[in-house]
Amino acid sequence: MSTQLARWATVALLVPVAWYATTEIMEARQRSSVAQQHLEGARAAIAAGDYRRAEVAVGTALQLLPADVELQRESMRVAVALAADDIQRATGAQAGQLRYALDVLDAPDDPLHLVARGHLALGEGDAGGALKLYQQAAAVAAGSSRPHLAAARLHAREGRLLQAVAEFEAAAKAEPTQLQALGPLSTLYLELKRPADALAVAERALAVRDTAELRGRAAECLLALDRAPEAIIHLQTATTAHPADAESWAQLGRAHFLAEQPNEAEGALLRAFELDPTPAYRMALGSFYQARTRFAEAVPVFAGLLKTDPAHVGALAGLAQSLEGLGQPAEAGRVWERFITQAATDPALREQVEQATARLSALRKQDAPPAPPAPAAP
Repeated sequence: MSTQLARWATVALLVPVAWYATTEIMEARQRSSVAQQHLEGARAAIAAGDYRRAEVAVGTALQLLPADVELQRESMRVAVALAADDIQRATGAQAGQLRYALDVLDAPDDPLHLVARGHLALGEGDAGGALKLYQQAAAVAAGSSRPHLAAARLHAREGRLLQAVAEFEAAAKAEPTQLQALGPLSTLYLELKRPADALAVAERALAVRDTAELRGRAAECLLALDRAPEAIIHLQTATTAHPADAESWAQLGRAHFLAEQPNEAEGALLRAFELDPTPAYRMALGSFYQARTRFAEAVPVFAGLLKTDPAHVGALAGLAQSLEGLGQPAEAGRVWERFITQAATDPALREQVEQATARLSALRKQDAPPAPPAPAAP
């Protein structure tokens, strides 16, 4: 009897241990199953090119199974892809992690890896090495815009606009709906005095996604082509869809002004200023009043800007010109002096400084007291 009781006692002691062990096994299996679901979701996101969603999915899976080697490698692959899309992920503290991932994965001919290594080279100041890596990636990834975008941005940063255009064109050819290629390409065409080409690309971009920014870019192209009425339509659409977008209102004001519709121009510029009373929109409003010879209204706008930014050379020039327009040569001269002091150190403003110096000299002569009459001959 005592032996039987001892056996039952032993079984009773072992039951909780077995139960806990079984529970842990079940929980581990459940964690593994959920992690596998997240991993599959990550791979589906990668296949769709949505690396940010993949990053979230892999990160969630790693929280469940932090020691899983397969998940760790998948996380590295996602990190490399994200770095290829965003050069900021290849700088600072993230650069070391990216370099480690690239070394572990060891895929030297993968276009994503080549672009990411190019970003690392650029972060280290090796622009030539970066460009070579981008070109290698483009050679092995004919259907991808990513290497061309990286090369285009590098060319643009270095001031090689024609090469940048060629790479953005290649990116748009590889992926015709790639807004990261279409938007900058339209801007560069406009900068290179090719407004018709810029408009065609802007309209392609609008067909992909209708945004206030793209409407504004199309409007800029139309204004460059002297087609202000069509630009106004684009900008009215933008301000209707995005009534709090100050930039769209400012562009609409400029379009109305060029269409010789001053009342509408003033209303739009005032709305931009009300939404965002920063220097750019103060200058736009003040310049409008100045262009309409409404100097009394221009003066307080420029003066208000100078209260927040006393060194703003545009506001100084606008205020001086407006004071001249009001017939106040002494006050205008003092403002021109301030302008010359602020602008003299900027080589880009040399011509404006020379013009301001000439204006100041003329104002001083204008404001000087008349010379006394010559003494009468004996």
